[in-house]
Amino acid sequence: MDDFVFKRSMNLGTGTAENDGDFLGACFVETPEYKTLVDYNDHRMILLGRTGAGKTALLKTISHKVDVFVEIRPDTFSLQYIANMPFVEKLKKYGISLEVFYKFLWVHEIVAQVIRNFFPRDKAGLIERFSGLIGFESRVSQMRKYLKENGDVFFDSNSAEKVTKELEASVKSRFLNFAEGEITANEKKEIQIVASEYVRTKQIAQLQNVIFLLKEYLSTNAQRKIFVTIDDLDMNWIADDTKYYLLSALLDSIRMFANIPALKVVIAMRADLLEKTCIVANRQNEKDMSFTLKLNWDENQLWDVLQKRIQYLFSHKYAKNYQVRANEIFEQKVNGKAVEEYLIERTMMRPRDLITFVNLCIEHSDSQSMIKEKAIFEAERDFLHDRRKALIAEWNQIYPNIEICLDLLYCFQNEFFFDDVMEEYQKIESTILSAPVENDDLVRRFLDSGSELARRQNVKQFLKVLYTVGVVGKSEGDRVYFSNPSRPTLDERDFLDVAWFEVHPLFKK
Repeated sequence: MDDFVFKRSMNLGTGTAENDGDFLGACFVETPEYKTLVDYNDHRMILLGRTGAGKTALLKTISHKVDVFVEIRPDTFSLQYIANMPFVEKLKKYGISLEVFYKFLWVHEIVAQVIRNFFPRDKAGLIERFSGLIGFESRVSQMRKYLKENGDVFFDSNSAEKVTKELEASVKSRFLNFAEGEITANEKKEIQIVASEYVRTKQIAQLQNVIFLLKEYLSTNAQRKIFVTIDDLDMNWIADDTKYYLLSALLDSIRMFANIPALKVVIAMRADLLEKTCIVANRQNEKDMSFTLKLNWDENQLWDVLQKRIQYLFSHKYAKNYQVRANEIFEQKVNGKAVEEYLIERTMMRPRDLITFVNLCIEHSDSQSMIKEKAIFEAERDFLHDRRKALIAEWNQIYPNIEICLDLLYCFQNEFFFDDVMEEYQKIESTILSAPVENDDLVRRFLDSGSELARRQNVKQFLKVLYTVGVVGKSEGDRVYFSNPSRPTLDERDFLDVAWFEVHPLFKK
């Protein structure tokens, strides 16, 4: 490689599926999670992984492998508009459960998108396809009647909004006081029954019939594979806690599609988002476990990602006929450690982190034929700055004052005990309470420091935040565990006996 020098304009791609160009397709690593997702006999439908772990990259790669790929984004259909309609807002205000209604919205959208993308784009063509099913004439007749009453219910993007308005009219016709906002406790109970029954019997029951027909049709027409994805659920697509109730309804909805041949529905979300959904919506987490696929990476897989991208950079992007191994472009030791160990332990075990870090190493090796230790140290400082900003952006919705928590990280040593944090309680308390109280559970918790028990619980919650975002790990024996889909947060067991913690290598003093 003596005739080759790095240029700061070179890079290994972005590590973000949306902007990764040809690197994603050429350098994709087939992990066990990928093989599970493309297995239509495997019913795991909830893909859990942190931001940057490769969820979107997996789904984008699959989009080129299947016959029909459907992407549903929560911010692009009428979900937000419907959830904020005055009628729906009033139901929420009265404490009326919208669980069944939210489930209808998701099921309707999934069914409609499958029909629009797989079948002829008109009602007559859809009926014609299903009419060929032998032995299900009554179900086809029921669907024909449903389509006659509801028009282009699967081909009209505003059909869910129309159903919502029908529900509103039905409620208002039964409860004259509803429009004026004066409702008794008994009327609230009756409205709950009427609204739920209307959606369950008139809409969801019809959708279940269509899903049944879909299953029968695809059982004999399984050559074309349909893959439906729902991604970007951690984005700010709807305000307040409504988001978590909608997510809970989505988790229930996808089960209705679990046993349909040639059709797979997969939602991608962060593990902490699932956990908070369970807390806010009072959902039993255990009911989702059999449908969950956790996206984890090990050191060998991450290094394989890097190896493929480096080879592609040399052999394709810059037309150099080199067979380059990843560790050949680095000095072998960094601060006394093997270069691969040093680089990977400063990531959060995600491909995007490693790609970003090495891109910075290349930038600091301009006009050099090798990435040296000095360039890695310089890149690390930039990488720390970038990761800090990215963590704040990633977690700000859940922890509005995450930046303050990151600053407090430097109150203690790189390795510390729980009691070491307790000794800094006054400083932690005063700093956290200087932040706005609104929408921050951590700040509200620290408002109560009247007892030793309360203070210890406050510190536990503070450490849970630092662990969940990935800047603090829990020591167990000779290993340190950082947040991952299998252990996204700490629980009470992690504070038993002598609780020993360690700052993430990238964030150490």
